[in-house]
Amino acid sequence: IEVHSRPGVGTTFVVLWPVREKASAKTAVPSIETPASHSRPARKTILYVEDEPHIRQLIAEGLRQAGYRVLVAGDGQEAIERFGEEAIDILFTDVLMPRMDGQELAQRLKAKNPELVILFASGYAPSVFLNDQKVQLLRKPFSVKDVLRKLERLS
Repeated sequence: IEVHSRPGVGTTFVVLWPVREKASAKTAVPSIETPASHSRPARKTILYVEDEPHIRQLIAEGLRQAGYRVLVAGDGQEAIERFGEEAIDILFTDVLMPRMDGQELAQRLKAKNPELVILFASGYAPSVFLNDQKVQLLRKPFSVKDVLRKLERLS
């Protein structure tokens, strides 16, 4: 690791990694480990709403590997359209999103299904709106393991 810094100009970090001849099949596509204590869910269906495509893909894949059925949406409006496709057990939604925020989405879907369990994700949202015992908040940043642990406690 090299660090070059000049006042008024900035800092540059140079990180050199050793070259690998060939990645093994086992390391080429990393799998997402689940906590050892995680038991397989009873095929619960999660509607996962996240406006960041890379985060949405990573978390959705981790949930699927853990045995959940996962529907994904990029915003609240898309989630409302997907909600009627099949029975949803858990809404896992970001709080701050374009077109419709997670709170409004949760209110609309809860009106359609009062038994819906809701898990919010946010790096900003205060927990004051969490007055419902079936509503929880997962603070960003989080890992797939963090999501699975939280879902275990909600189920």
